[in-house]
Amino acid sequence: MGSMVPITSAQAANGASAVFFVNNANILFQYAARDEPEKPRDVGRRYQDDPVKDQNGNAVTCSSKDLAALAYQWQGLTSTRLYFADGDNIMQELCSDNNGPWFIGSLGNSNFQATPGTQISAHVNYNSSQLKVYFYSASITDRPSITWTTLGDDQWQVKGI
Repeated sequence: MGSMVPITSAQAANGASAVFFVNNANILFQYAARDEPEKPRDVGRRYQDDPVKDQNGNAVTCSSKDLAALAYQWQGLTSTRLYFADGDNIMQELCSDNNGPWFIGSLGNSNFQATPGTQISAHVNYNSSQLKVYFYSASITDRPSITWTTLGDDQWQVKGI
């Protein structure tokens, strides 16, 4: 990796911790824990790094080094989500449910354009049953934007905060 890049983390497949980052070639990577819980320092390196691949086996590319990861449980599913801007600065969602393979989620279908180099943050609000992603939009330039959906839905909305 060489230099420090932004990182984010979430619980991923099989309940293991994962750290996600975009490398210098703009490829989305993860460091996945080989086992849990964490072990003392003298046990050695416990994480394995691999590119994140979509459902077609293609490495995922990003236009921004920033991304957001979250894990949540909803209606019997354990879900991991990654949010990033793709090579065209369109906000995208990468999903894994119940330890399954990664697949492209519904956010990208909304074609929400981010500013190049956008910062991204995400969380689940269980009180409103909404998944919320914050970013800097190309069309709303005076403040951050929020895009959100109701958990279990695939329709996204966007507005300035």
